[in-house]
Amino acid sequence: MKTRIAFVDDMQAAKDFATGDAVRRMGYREMLPGPFAGRVIYSNPRTGKVHVQWPWGDEEEPATELVRDLSGDVAVNSALDSLYPTWESSRLINDSITQKSNKKW
Repeated sequence: MKTRIAFVDDMQAAKDFATGDAVRRMGYREMLPGPFAGRVIYSNPRTGKVHVQWPWGDEEEPATELVRDLSGDVAVNSALDSLYPTWESSRLINDSITQKSNKKW
């Protein structure tokens, strides 16, 4: 019997998240999403990490451990934003104003 190795690409999974998405923690092996919802601050496809604003603060999460919450059962407080602006977040936030100003480049 051969051992099989599954490859999960965090970098590709990070491309699925956009700024402002409501997300919940859930790994590939779990059946139910976590009880808390967070808001995506920005996603970095180069590292495969997603920066999420949780009710207790901001954290960097692997993209494969998150799922988008489309149910609408859990509200995300958009007033919570304790993340200081950084060079990385200013380059990776994909809102319409940033995309429009970056088109000229």
